[in-house]
Amino acid sequence: MKNVLITGDLAIDNHIYQGERLSSKQTKARGVKELYELGGAFNIYKILKQCLLKAAEADKNKKEGEAKKNESDKEVKPYYLSDHWEVGSRFPQSGNNSKPLLISYATWKPILINNDKANKDEYVWRIDKEMGYGEQSATQEIGKLLKKANNPVKDTTSPKILVVDSAGHQFNNEKDTELAFIAQRYDWIIIKLSSPIAKGEIWQELITRNADKLITILSADELRKEDYKIAKGLTWEQTIEDTRDVLSSSFSVLQKSRHLIICYSNDGALWIDNTERNNPVATFLCDTARAEGEFSKAITGKVFGYMSCFTAGIVYSLISKSRDVAVSEIATGIERGLSAMRHLLESGHGTFKGEETEQSCPRGFQAELIADDIRNPKYKMANIKIQWPQLDSNSEAGKWMIAEMLQRSPSAGQQISLSGLAMQVVYYGKKILSDIPHAVFGKLTTTDRGEIETLRQIQKFMEDYRNNPKAKKPISFGVFGPPGAGKSFGVKQIAEKIMGKDSWMEFNLSQFSAGNLNELYGMFHQIRDRVLSGVTPVVLIDEFDSKQYEWLQYLLSPMQEGQFQQGQIKHSIGKCIFVFAGGTSHSFEKFGQFPNDKEGIASYKDFVLKKGPDFRSRLDGYINVLGPNQKLLNPETDERDPNDISWPLRRAIFISSKIKYQSYLPAGIDFGLVNALLLVPKYVHGSRSLEKLLSLLQTADGTTISRSNLPTKAQLEMYVYPVNKFFEYLNQSDKTLQFLPVDELAPAIHESYRLFSKENGWQINSRFDKPYEQLDQEAKEDNKAAAIRIQNILAAVNLRIKKAEAGEPEIDKAIIDHLEHHIELLSKLEHNGWMTHKFAQDWKYGEKRDDGIKRHNLLKPYEELPNNEKQKDRNSIKDYPKRLKMVGYEIVWM
Repeated sequence: MKNVLITGDLAIDNHIYQGERLSSKQTKARGVKELYELGGAFNIYKILKQCLLKAAEADKNKKEGEAKKNESDKEVKPYYLSDHWEVGSRFPQSGNNSKPLLISYATWKPILINNDKANKDEYVWRIDKEMGYGEQSATQEIGKLLKKANNPVKDTTSPKILVVDSAGHQFNNEKDTELAFIAQRYDWIIIKLSSPIAKGEIWQELITRNADKLITILSADELRKEDYKIAKGLTWEQTIEDTRDVLSSSFSVLQKSRHLIICYSNDGALWIDNTERNNPVATFLCDTARAEGEFSKAITGKVFGYMSCFTAGIVYSLISKSRDVAVSEIATGIERGLSAMRHLLESGHGTFKGEETEQSCPRGFQAELIADDIRNPKYKMANIKIQWPQLDSNSEAGKWMIAEMLQRSPSAGQQISLSGLAMQVVYYGKKILSDIPHAVFGKLTTTDRGEIETLRQIQKFMEDYRNNPKAKKPISFGVFGPPGAGKSFGVKQIAEKIMGKDSWMEFNLSQFSAGNLNELYGMFHQIRDRVLSGVTPVVLIDEFDSKQYEWLQYLLSPMQEGQFQQGQIKHSIGKCIFVFAGGTSHSFEKFGQFPNDKEGIASYKDFVLKKGPDFRSRLDGYINVLGPNQKLLNPETDERDPNDISWPLRRAIFISSKIKYQSYLPAGIDFGLVNALLLVPKYVHGSRSLEKLLSLLQTADGTTISRSNLPTKAQLEMYVYPVNKFFEYLNQSDKTLQFLPVDELAPAIHESYRLFSKENGWQINSRFDKPYEQLDQEAKEDNKAAAIRIQNILAAVNLRIKKAEAGEPEIDKAIIDHLEHHIELLSKLEHNGWMTHKFAQDWKYGEKRDDGIKRHNLLKPYEELPNNEKQKDRNSIKDYPKRLKMVGYEIVWM
């Protein structure tokens, strides 16, 4: 029997559960309850013990089922976790009565299970107030607890995993000779670190003598406690960059561990595998729709034991599938651990029923419930491979995006377009973004790193302002962007979420009469009235820079002092948020910038005279809204910014918001139309033009957009520029197919399928196991359809096909690597394309295939296919270059 041993800092948790009995006479009211229990490292033991108990019960049921089977049916003897592993605990300090014990204190109360109004009647026990730590000698009650601390393993002959929980109390700072001896015997050592990081006798012993078998786990918050900057709640890219900088400088010693795992709240974790010391491999698991801390922010209250759950999830995965330690399962363990942390926060110390019964009485740390979640995690995380260190130079800091990195194969040396990903979003909807970091602000979804960071920063500003009872003066933000970019949309979504729908107010200064201050005063009075009604208004003041900056000087006092003067009387506006949307500058950086010529110098002097620099300095933050067009470096020359790679994706997300997706299959949209909508250089009036064009293209039921609904060329010029480029992209795929020798390519596809099936010993339906010329017409059409959809599938990963130059085309190795990098995605698209074709021929799903009545057992999602069928799709993709080469075509980058 192999064993896992838990040791480290032991704590006594004193939980005080609030009651409602405020008088001795209220005998029926719920009274205060007090509970002592072993905490700290012992929580890891409790969780793993429950995991093994539950595994034993499951194994018992499996064995009973296996006993009913004939022994000859068993090809491989099943693995039963409970037959191979046990867990023990070792806490020498529990028997030392000469030292005072560390005790944590907290009060608990019933709190709504989450902030969702739908769950207004569900309460759980969570911490209301952390009271801190104290020390005291062991009482009789505590003495009984301490006797339960040490649980020796039964079989000491096969030590495998030693778990050391170093919480920064006494344990790490005392030399433990016995532990040093024990550590040498274990195959793997897991240490959970707390601040102070990389300090103490135990750490020095483990990192010096056991680095090659050391798995170090810590929370990013522990690094932050030591005053190191690691971004929280902005973007995962910024968080990873900051972590890299901290690890490469102050805490490089952590990377001496064989494996280093850094946890970011319950929303993500970074795993660095240093098995190959000169070539570390980094894997990042995260909730792509949330930033660090966002899940917890939606839930009121706290609970102790998050990192114990996280560590237990990793340990369980190391032992759950193999008779030996399966380090390859660390990523699975991280997902289990993050899910368990969330489950702990949600469930607290159990459900509060309202009445005092044996079942509703709080029972302390819910190890059994956590074990259930670790074994069957509720929450799933995206698994992303990160180049480590992911940037070649600091010049890329702040620019790289995980979305772009995921589109690029490791051998690709340069940045890749996001147009392929954008096509997937148009065809399948926003669900495509589930594995890509993105942010949702009400009705606004964005994947652009810069936009996400800015909007989340504005959101935090608003939340802090709302929660600050001392805030009396307004705060101000500037919003800039080209015409039609939708400058107010994102801010409005955030404002309504944080301040409520009644908070939003809009005014447009370009509609005010020049020199008429009464209209401006009227605006301020309306804002003041809204404040007096008990609402904190968020006020959009559009085109604040109109009429040659006439209004700027009158906005300074309201921004700075929260007052405006009307005649001789000063009026206080109160607590509100100003959002100033500019109409003359495409960005904050360009606001107040003028050419260095005679006219420009004169304009700048006028800008200064009208208090432009003073206005600029009073802004608390700003947003540069990009819209559907690529950012311009110079609006005068239409010079594009190459760093803005998200523009096709911004368009795709906007387009997908106008389509009602019906199934997991792609929307029936013409490929050329999608190509044109995503790649045309410019929408004349930004989002407004794109929205108007889509309204013309939409079908009556809203499930798709149709090429047949395109307006005339003259009318199209109102929306896109240049219109000739739009038609070029529209017809690009048709021209390719016009010359593609489909009748030559289809037989090659068929013969490749036959050969691959025979090589793998797979049975082929007699209807298809014959030369192409002998196939029936429907079977031939299936192969032709497979040839035609090649270009659509390749476009999803930024590839296209073209006629090869004279001579035999060379197959580019980088293209091969790129196909392999995206093999699962492309195989899924191939399968979906085949299903779309079959459904169009009136085929339907059937559990048993019957060609006579057009029923097929493989007309189901790719994820549900058996592996041999998936392998056929993978082989089809891998054969693309060879098939195309046979007919004089090649695959190139878009």
